[in-house]
Amino acid sequence: MQQVSFSASPATTVQQLSVLLLAPVATSLAGLAPAITEARDARDVLDHLRRSTDTGLLILALDHPGAIELAESAMRMRDDSAALEVILLADGIAPDIAARAMRCRVADLLPARPSTRELERAVPQALRRATARRALAAHLRASQLEIARLRQTLAGTEPAPIQHLLKRIGYDV
Repeated sequence: MQQVSFSASPATTVQQLSVLLLAPVATSLAGLAPAITEARDARDVLDHLRRSTDTGLLILALDHPGAIELAESAMRMRDDSAALEVILLADGIAPDIAARAMRCRVADLLPARPSTRELERAVPQALRRATARRALAAHLRASQLEIARLRQTLAGTEPAPIQHLLKRIGYDV
């Protein structure tokens, strides 16, 4: 088995795919992530995703040992500022694996040997979801900072701009 990590914008990782599947997946994703680097194991994939500050996409074949554990680990370490989506490839999925996938918010399940058309449809949708989640998280953080600043101002722990200026010129407020 060969593991390939695509690192570009957006960072895309194809992990533990058979050689037969690897060529069509790599060809289909070439326009999205042209630079290809090797990943030796699941730890390399997680390290790559941890270092990446961009939107990420992880495509995992479920018929390989450890694939669902890697998906769970990746989604646990994901923070919304470096949004990550996972696409699982499987012809059949056991109910317990499906439940684990849903708990870690995996939204896409494709056949084990997806067609180019299926990949062309699923990959952009997954990247749009990840990008939207990232934008929403940035907006939420900015809103929380603004709310915290307003609370400090209202509580009097931070001088309002006018009060601060009056104190600087010698007025006691």
